[in-house]
Order: sequence, then structure tokens, then C-alpha cells
Amino acid sequence: MPTTEVLKWLKPSKDLLKIHYAEENNYNPDFIVETKNVRFLCEVKRVGEVDAPTVQQKARAAIQWCERASQGSEKPWRYALIPQDVIRSNRTFHSLVQA
Repeated sequence: MPTTEVLKWLKPSKDLLKIHYAEENNYNPDFIVETKNVRFLCEVKRVGEVDAPTVQQKARAAIQWCERASQGSEKPWRYALIPQDVIRSNRTFHSLVQA
């Protein structure tokens, strides 16, 4: 069994995590996914949006949040920015976050 087999996932409510990415702006990831060994903040974006400045700013803020959250957690946190075009019904979560 891969360590990235999904145990639980949720669509977080607005401002649940309060990840600040710019002055008064909060970032809210699309999904939170828990596996046996790791918790993930997941963001799904169209391919053309992945490199957009705002998306990259949010990604940096999420990565920093994951680093801080990992310090006080029994499981580490990781951020996963997943291009929408790689999502297929035959793909596993493990294959999506192996970047």
C-alpha cells in the first residue's frame, strides 16, 4: 500500500486555515487530503494558470504554512499544486502528488 493512499479528504470551508498570501488576502486550498503518513493541501488549476503570479504567491504561502504546521503535527504537511489536465479517472492520488 503506498503511503499516499487517501484515508480522508475534505473541501475546507472559507477561511478555515487563514493562510495569508498578500496583505489582507487569505488563501483557501481546494482540498485537504490525509494519507497514512502525510497531510496535503491540494490546489487544482488549469495548466495556463499554474505559473500565474497570484497562484505562485499562494503556493509559496501554502508551503510556508505546511512547514509551520508540520512542526506541531504528528504527520507532516505538504502542498500539492495539481494541473487540471493530469487528473484522470485511472490516476491515483499517489501519482498526482509525486512531483
